[in-house]
This record gives sequence, structure tokens and C-alpha cells, in this order.
Amino acid sequence: MSHFSKGADDGPRGDVENEDYAAILARFDSGAVAVLESSRVAIGPRAEYRIEVYGTKGSLRWDFQRLNELQLADDTSGYRTVMAGPDYGDFARFQPGAGTGMGFDDLKTIEASLFLRSVAEGRQLAPSASDAWSAAEIVDAALAEHGIRGLGDRARGDGADDVRRVRKSEAGASRRLHSPSAEPQAPKALRNASSAASVSCRAQPSRPITPS
Repeated sequence: MSHFSKGADDGPRGDVENEDYAAILARFDSGAVAVLESSRVAIGPRAEYRIEVYGTKGSLRWDFQRLNELQLADDTSGYRTVMAGPDYGDFARFQPGAGTGMGFDDLKTIEASLFLRSVAEGRQLAPSASDAWSAAEIVDAALAEHGIRGLGDRARGDGADDVRRVRKSEAGASRRLHSPSAEPQAPKALRNASSAASVSCRAQPSRPITPS
């Protein structure tokens, strides 16, 4: 069973403990504003992980559902499509030219290769557990804004049931989460982020699943 599984209308159901919708409003050290959104109930997107960057001289956007295309606007005429090709990363190992797009399985092959090379060469070549922890720090900062203990606290054995208790009390209602916008204690992952004017990310929604 995967997060694409729909279950059956008459099948058994289980409690859903994650949020229907969450949003974070944050600020980088540079002053750039970030908006991050995630929904598991939005109808329409199937595997949409969207990144949009807006700066003073242009903007760009990318969507996982069209992973071989980058939309770029560097003048006032609007967006143009930049297609992935042999000059980009490991593309040439899988496809001969632009327009013959790479797929999800190709990306997994690259990830596996980078992991094996990291072990063999003794240096980090791909996203690490440290990167994942930095992402969790951002979530913790948003939860802390609402007085909820996050992953870091739970890993240290503090307040293991805080999040579950709050979610149950709200009966699955959607809540907006705001991270500190000007606090000097912002997570390291935010402090080291780029200086784009703003970034918005929409994570893929998944439908409520039934236990197998």
C-alpha cells in the first residue's frame, strides 16, 4: 500500500493523525519571505511538488508532475520553458536529448548511485540525515509557535503525546501554522536558505488511506 492508495468505501478505517492542511510563513536572514503549504485533502493535484521563486529580475517555477520542464521568466514577456537535456546532471546517462524526459525511476537510480558513491568515497554526495533533520527543525519552529512540542523534543523523550493529543482535540480541523518571521532563533535550515524574494512550495496531497 502506498500514499496513492484510495482504499474502498466499505473498507475498514483508521484514525488519521496528520493535518489536512498546514502552512508556514517564514522569513530568511536576507529578508526574503517564504510560504510553505502542504495538503493531504486537496482535490486535483496527483503528485504535485511545486517550487516557485520570485525575485526582483524575474521568477521561475518547477512542478514534479512535469519534472523535465522549468518555467523561467527573465523579462516582461512571461514564462518560457527550459527543458532538461544532456547538459543537466546525469540526464545523458538515461536519455539522448531534450524532449525525451527522465522519469521517477531514473531519479531513484541516481539516488542509489549517489548513496553508494558516498559510502565508497567517504564523502556526502546526496541529501543526508542531517538535511532531513534541518527540515524537521523548520516544522518544530512552526509547532513551537503554537506551544506544541515537535520532533526534536520527542526524540529527547519530552512530550511524546503532545501532538497527538492536540490533533485529537481539534477533531481533524485544519489549522494554519506560522513560524517566527523575525526571531533570531530561526532554524538553521532557514538561516542558510537562498535570498530569493519569495518561495512557495505545495506538497502533494494524499487521500485518507485505509489500513491493510
